[in-house]
Amino acid sequence: MHLSKTERLSLINQYRILERLDTGEADYYKRMITILERGYENHYAELFRYISDHVSDELTNEVLDILSMFRDLQYSCNALADKSAINEQCLALTGFDAGSEADYLNYARYLVEADSQFTRLASGVYDSHAPRLSGYRQMLERYRQVRTVQPSELLSQEAIIEVIG
Repeated sequence: MHLSKTERLSLINQYRILERLDTGEADYYKRMITILERGYENHYAELFRYISDHVSDELTNEVLDILSMFRDLQYSCNALADKSAINEQCLALTGFDAGSEADYLNYARYLVEADSQFTRLASGVYDSHAPRLSGYRQMLERYRQVRTVQPSELLSQEAIIEVIG
């Protein structure tokens, strides 16, 4: 990574401010200042270790669709008079695998914390320790098919069963 002298100077000044404000981390900030002042490009990654790479619109839209589907399934199920044929455990979001689906997990956690419409799903947004995305995608495909046939606000018991498989 290459930073211009202007970018380096700007970062140096910010680290100097942080060094004075956050004295508990002063040694860390001094180290970052040294890296920038001396132009040690192979250490620039340390400056950005807490900054994630760009997360695509496709990923964020897919997570939104998955969370919305689970919210809709749970809401529709709760409104049913007879739920006896539905395994309600299948309506619970079981999280995403932190190892292979970390961006999905992190964005889902963000949405649950930042968007009140997903707070009921909070207990399901954790590390599942196993990949879940493939299964969610299959459910999402069935959900979309059901929604084209049954676009009303609440899903029927039959529609819920079809989605959860």
